[in-house]
Amino acid sequence: MGGVGKTALLKNINNEFLTKTHDFDVVIWVLVSKDFVADKIQQAVGARLGLSWEEDETQEQRALKICRVMRRKRFLLLLDDVWEELDLENIGIPLADQQNKCKVIFTTRSMDVCSDMDAHRKLKVEFLEEKESWQLFQEKVGKKELLDLSSIRPHAEKIVKKCGGLPLALITIGRAMANKETEEEWKYAIELLDNSPSELRGMEDVFTLLKFSYDNLDNDTLRSCFLYCSLFPEDFSIEKEQLVEDPCEHRTIPHEAISRLSQLRVLNFYYSYGGWEALNCDAPESDASFADLEGLRHLSTLGITVIESTTLRRLSRLNTLLKCIKYLYIKECEGLFYLQFSSASGDGKKLRRLSINNCYDLKYLAIGVGAGRNWLPSLEVLSLHGLPNLTRVWRNSVTRECLQNLRSISIWYCHKLKNVSWILQLPRLEVLYIFYCSEMEELICGDEMIEEDLMAFPSLRTMSIRDLPQLRSISQEALAFPSLERIAVMDCPKLKKLPLKTHGVSALPRVYGSKEWWHGLEWDEGAATNSAILPPFMAT
Repeated sequence: MGGVGKTALLKNINNEFLTKTHDFDVVIWVLVSKDFVADKIQQAVGARLGLSWEEDETQEQRALKICRVMRRKRFLLLLDDVWEELDLENIGIPLADQQNKCKVIFTTRSMDVCSDMDAHRKLKVEFLEEKESWQLFQEKVGKKELLDLSSIRPHAEKIVKKCGGLPLALITIGRAMANKETEEEWKYAIELLDNSPSELRGMEDVFTLLKFSYDNLDNDTLRSCFLYCSLFPEDFSIEKEQLVEDPCEHRTIPHEAISRLSQLRVLNFYYSYGGWEALNCDAPESDASFADLEGLRHLSTLGITVIESTTLRRLSRLNTLLKCIKYLYIKECEGLFYLQFSSASGDGKKLRRLSINNCYDLKYLAIGVGAGRNWLPSLEVLSLHGLPNLTRVWRNSVTRECLQNLRSISIWYCHKLKNVSWILQLPRLEVLYIFYCSEMEELICGDEMIEEDLMAFPSLRTMSIRDLPQLRSISQEALAFPSLERIAVMDCPKLKKLPLKTHGVSALPRVYGSKEWWHGLEWDEGAATNSAILPPFMAT
């Protein structure tokens, strides 16, 4: 049965071993799930053991690596949500027995799986007793005085009885009833539970609760988001931006929905609602405004989307909000030719993620006068997509003191950009993507040099460039790239040389590209005559 607390119990075991001393050399947690694949388990185990392997290694080769390490260790392996027999030896897990004192603990809904895997001990997780059920339900409702009311208590007890001691049911319904304060609402909740059909044998209780939770959501928007999530596979990681963008992007937000949140500290509309009225004049009275945001006296962190140039200009004058912005998404702003980020008033100090998309008139971004360490010190992610007239990123010089924490850059469809030499000054840059820039000729200009006592790209791990038909050079000078693990080049026919030092470096990055491009590359004389010192290549 799902929802009785098997996963919670296993997590408690895992947490106990993480916080207390024990006799095991390593404790490994793996979520298996219904549609498991052996590679997924191997990756989880390998990551916990600190192993790495090549992408072209077979399952058997990976299993051998895992086995070599684990047979020398006393391990505790925790496998959650097992639906069918696992052949642990094929994954690389040695058999646990009394001699090696290793243990494997797994959760499953099926006693047949226990038998198939030769479980030595089987522990059935029982339903909660009546008293425990009431305590859990009361904890999730969170209002003891409400449940003690004579008009509410009988209905609450009836709901708890319907949950049948199933923790998932008690938690789900308890949370749903937390804001229900009238007898009519509690009666209606019982009616919903009574009339919720379920078609899957053995899961009637779970599906009844799931439907109750769905029916009890506040509005159709939340129900739409719920159904949208159900389209993804089990255990799939859904990006918050992806989840919010589709269902909510073009909806309105009543101003009272924000102004009533007087204690709000964190508000995130990044990649979602962008209908802020600019001048408090032509917009419907029901729409949320910047004035509503300014009224939130406790607001300290803000994510916001802007889709009008006039709105952006108004926002630039609101220092109270600028100092709160952590995530800023600017898109489709007609008439936006120039964008400058100043450091004079401290605006932008909290900005961590900046995305500018489909602003077709934008020609350049600019650094404010006197920029230094205080200029966008927290910015970690920069995305510039669909800016066909952008000719310069950061007009004025980027120094080593600027953008101290920028880690990821993504530039797509910026056709008039000739180079991105300013990235040479970024000490913490880890990921670089440059795609579909038709006039890009070089990443680093030939006359752009870094100071002798400083290292270029000390943190860069991944570089991916694609569809840059005019690109002739990444850098005129060969660089060490001390952290680079992967460089991918696709559809860059004029790029004939990689700026990789092949001598005196501890490791070379793996290079991905077409075979035709790879065989046409030019190397210095030593590398050309000794293929052993060339970087490893993977054809795409």
